[in-house]
Amino acid sequence: MRYAFFLALAMISFSDCTNKTNTMKTSDLENTYWILSEMDGLASVPAEMRSRPAFIRFADSGRVSFSVGCNNMMGTYKMEEGKFDIKTGPSTMMACPEPLMTLERAYAQLLSEVDRYHVKGDKLQVQKGDAVLATFTKGGEQ
Repeated sequence: MRYAFFLALAMISFSDCTNKTNTMKTSDLENTYWILSEMDGLASVPAEMRSRPAFIRFADSGRVSFSVGCNNMMGTYKMEEGKFDIKTGPSTMMACPEPLMTLERAYAQLLSEVDRYHVKGDKLQVQKGDAVLATFTKGGEQ
């Protein structure tokens, strides 16, 4: 009987560990080139219209850089009280053809709304609450 109790206790403890969600450590994001793979409007912009793939990169200094393939944009990010926050900042000011300009504005707006993220394997999802705003695929160190 005593062994059954300890076996049941061990199974409960193990199942509790496997059900925990991502605890959002910024080190999961940092110094990786994340390529944008899913976002509303991304498919409407032909790849040949962009000078490079859409991306985001979080530096361990708290700085972030991103682009959809036209202007270079930057800002800052931080984790505070369990919330993830991206502040968009300066950008180059090149005129880009439509629909690339529209996508660029939507991307910057989307990033300013992010309050959490989830990393699983080579995928990064940025979220607002439980809603996934965009998905990225790990592209390596840049």
